[in-house]
Amino acid sequence: MNTIRREVGAKEEIRIGRKEFISWLKGRANQFAKESGGFLGILAAKDKSAWKFVCSLKELADPVIVFSGKNAMYVVKQSEVVAYRAQCPVDQSLIHWSATEAGFCCPRCKRVYDLGGKAVDGREELEKWPCRVTDGQVFILVRA
Repeated sequence: MNTIRREVGAKEEIRIGRKEFISWLKGRANQFAKESGGFLGILAAKDKSAWKFVCSLKELADPVIVFSGKNAMYVVKQSEVVAYRAQCPVDQSLIHWSATEAGFCCPRCKRVYDLGGKAVDGREELEKWPCRVTDGQVFILVRA
């Protein structure tokens, strides 16, 4: 038998069986995850990272660049919303969006990355960045 207190510090206790306890525990974990923004939100709370508002989902017709401290990210909407670090994996330079190339371009090595974050020549990929959409608002996870 397991014991659960109804409130923190409450003196009233109830005794329940193992199955009921596991069910109660899952419910509390799901509630906590929902309140803190899911699994990434729980990790963010632990390492002092924070979710930063980017734009509304309607404004995401073209890739949006976001600067935060030392980091720059591109947020892209295709079948889902994805964020990529705006840094070339080859030479670490800042990439830029090119409408003519319909992708991200590195000014140094001249590589072009498609909206899926993959190099057109197929060798490298842009680093994905955690992002989420809540009530039509796009957020990225900013690491401290």
